[in-house]
Amino acid sequence: MSAAVEMYREHQAQNGNKTKSYMETRRRLLRFFQPRLKTPVCTLSPEWCAGRYAALAKEMSVDSHRNILAECKTWLRWCVGKGWLRESPLETVEGTGKRRHGKPQLSRDESRRLLAVAYDESEVEDGAVAAAMALLMGMRASEIADRQVRDLDDGGRILRIPDSKTEAGKRDLEIPGELQVMLRARATGRPGTALLLDCPRADRRDGWVRYHVRRLCKAAGVPVISSHGLRGTHSSIAVEAGATGRLVADQLGHGSPTVSETSYTRRDVQDAAKNRAAWRVLDGGRGEVRKEERSEAATPDRSATLGDAVDKVG
Repeated sequence: MSAAVEMYREHQAQNGNKTKSYMETRRRLLRFFQPRLKTPVCTLSPEWCAGRYAALAKEMSVDSHRNILAECKTWLRWCVGKGWLRESPLETVEGTGKRRHGKPQLSRDESRRLLAVAYDESEVEDGAVAAAMALLMGMRASEIADRQVRDLDDGGRILRIPDSKTEAGKRDLEIPGELQVMLRARATGRPGTALLLDCPRADRRDGWVRYHVRRLCKAAGVPVISSHGLRGTHSSIAVEAGATGRLVADQLGHGSPTVSETSYTRRDVQDAAKNRAAWRVLDGGRGEVRKEERSEAATPDRSATLGDAVDKVG
């Protein structure tokens, strides 16, 4: 079992998975199969696997044990493909408990206070710029920390994200006006392969950005949330400002608006947006949206970015 787990880790690395991703998968597999690591894969039974999952479900949060279950199912299907098992002993085991969708978010006023502190620190602290990027542009922490000077394009108006584990994650983002100035200043006179923000390479991914988001939340006197929570805040404010689900999904790097709506945009904001759409229909006189509104919906105005809408925060 232990050798099969390591072979799977190597398989994921060869397929281009990022180090953090396949090492997290390895950790989850070792946690689940820990009592059986010295036994052959072919000795796994549906009864043992179901019992093991039931035991872990009592010890862990719903998201944690269901994530482990999903990883183990994928690994066992891979083992079946290798010919080590006839069928996966976990295939019929269903996850228990209701997942918690979304992370805590900031309100409009709290977002304003956070941005004010970030702007005050932006000249001397790159971590403040990172937090502003998470809120204004809806970027993942790893995307922020990995950006190079060469990713700043079109005179500092566009930030390119050319590498991602999904096609939807590869995108070009318009940069709000305030951030354009900050990022151009950091790119001036530096080689294209240099990191755009000076974050310690050892903590180059999520940790560095998360630390500064938490620090700035405390300094601004707002609830301490994660960088992922700022992505959700961005999504909710953008929808509230009139952005479509498809536009928000493209901004966040999601393949489907369903992901953004389910895990990022607050339900009350979605309901309010639907109510406004209903009001526009009723205001049309005969249950139809006026021609000019249909025209605007068909060709959305991209002269203002979602970041600008979030920057104004209503």
